[in-house]
Amino acid sequence: MGDPRPAPLRARPHPRPPGRPGRRRHPEALAPRRLAAHEAGCARQRDVLLARTPEDAPGAFRLDVDTTHPVLYDHPCDHTPGMVLLEAFLQAATAAAPSGAAARAGLTRLAATFNAFGEPDAPVLLTAQPGATAAGLHATRLTAAQGPTTLATAQLTHLPRLPHVPAARRSAPRPTVPFQVAP
Repeated sequence: MGDPRPAPLRARPHPRPPGRPGRRRHPEALAPRRLAAHEAGCARQRDVLLARTPEDAPGAFRLDVDTTHPVLYDHPCDHTPGMVLLEAFLQAATAAAPSGAAARAGLTRLAATFNAFGEPDAPVLLTAQPGATAAGLHATRLTAAQGPTTLATAQLTHLPRLPHVPAARRSAPRPTVPFQVAP
């Protein structure tokens, strides 16, 4: 009737994620983590627009927006607003800047080109490539892409560090200007 021998054991392929062999990765470990407010140069966590995963290359970020944000989304949109991309560029430059650099507060120039509308439900990848200029300023080249489509590019120039302001000048009273309300 049949062969009395047991069927040979076959090795089943077991796909392993790239990385360390023999270690399993949990899905939550691969989920993007929103940057901390200080990493992005923001005063409040709610204003942070960037996220990263452990697998992301240095200078690579994912756009992670809250569409209920009262300033960035003051009306319903069928695209990713340019203002959101500009703010994300500032945050990416801050997060990718060398330690102590002042991308937001020391901004000296920002030139951006918008090439295409971004779909609101598709992922946007931002890349920041820090460099330097001849004048000793920090320059960062930024790109926002959605799949193969480049949505926007920017060149951001900022001070390497904020100038030191002595404590006596910071706490000095500021001159006031009389304010009158017209009748």
